[in-house]
Amino acid sequence: MLNDDFPLRVEAVPAAHTTEWRADDSFLPSETEAWQLIFVRSGTIEERCDDRHVLLRAGGLLFHQPGEVFAMTTVGEVPPETLRIDFYCTGAAMDRFRGAMLHAEPAEQHDLNWLANAANELFDAAPIPGGRPVVKEELPFGAMQQFIIHLENLLILLARRCRRLRRPVARVRRERRQNALVEDARAYFVENLERELKVDEVCEALGCTRPQLQQAFRARLRRTAMEEFSAMRIEYAAQLLARGASPGEVAAQMGYCSGAYFSQKFRAATGHTPSAYRRIQQGLPAKRQNRQQKDKPASKTTIAEPPQKKYNSDKGQAERPPTGNKSINIRRRLLWQFWLAVAPVTSAATPVWNFWPQGTTSSWPITTTTPAPRPWPASRRLPARTSALSRLT
Repeated sequence: MLNDDFPLRVEAVPAAHTTEWRADDSFLPSETEAWQLIFVRSGTIEERCDDRHVLLRAGGLLFHQPGEVFAMTTVGEVPPETLRIDFYCTGAAMDRFRGAMLHAEPAEQHDLNWLANAANELFDAAPIPGGRPVVKEELPFGAMQQFIIHLENLLILLARRCRRLRRPVARVRRERRQNALVEDARAYFVENLERELKVDEVCEALGCTRPQLQQAFRARLRRTAMEEFSAMRIEYAAQLLARGASPGEVAAQMGYCSGAYFSQKFRAATGHTPSAYRRIQQGLPAKRQNRQQKDKPASKTTIAEPPQKKYNSDKGQAERPPTGNKSINIRRRLLWQFWLAVAPVTSAATPVWNFWPQGTTSSWPITTTTPAPRPWPASRRLPARTSALSRLT
């Protein structure tokens, strides 16, 4: 009798056997009449489960439910060794093993090894590959009951692990709650796109707190709830503009306080004003042209390019344009040469250059004397300086 104390009970084991296969063995598909457990002790096999194929390596576990078509093909060069147990079992806990593929843990490995060794002591090998083994005529006292006890212990351990794995962790549960909250909020936003919403109103409609709503949107969408609502409103306004509605009509329909505020929000989100976006969707230029721009022909003149700098190959650089008047530069050069020619022969009392006009006074000492210059070597008096003096006189 099944109850909370005995959730699993194996009623009978019609067949069980441990088989060593060759590298290229296989058997034809057949249908199971009871639950079937497959355990791969070594090697690799490909197991068929109705329409799907599962690859099982060493340590892998698989359950075939009653009425399922199964077949096996060996994979690889290592000869596999498998354990197959057919058993009748009642209990809702067996539903956890439907389509489950597990890997044996150390606690379960003890029972699996015991069952693999005891299977060949209780059953003879099948006459054909893939057939049903036959129970031996003489069995030790209580051998079948002991086999069933170990099988039930294995099923209980596996059922505990399946239940532990199926229970979502705290992070998964939190993500599911946040996803559900975000989807509900977006559905509420769609129903109220044509009016302004506040966070407190949304929280009251969804039955959540403000921190829960903001945390869910930041975790799932990387933005706040109101930012998502504004983006959805702008998207809906863009659809209305593309259908031919004017910016003023869209602003009034969407519940914006003014057309300028709507234009500011729309341009910040899309980069275009509502009028420009509407013209772009209609295949027109973004900016409307006036009558003068429409009648004005396109200019055919080209802008003159600036002259290129001449390159002086002797100096290895571009020539610089002359700065100032050329005659002024020549006059300065001549004055400098005159000063170099006259300065050595002047006396110590000769006044410095007097640029002040006659009859004017100044606090600056015009007649200040200069120290006696150093004697000018005769070898440095060049004819060019004398010629310059003669031209000035």
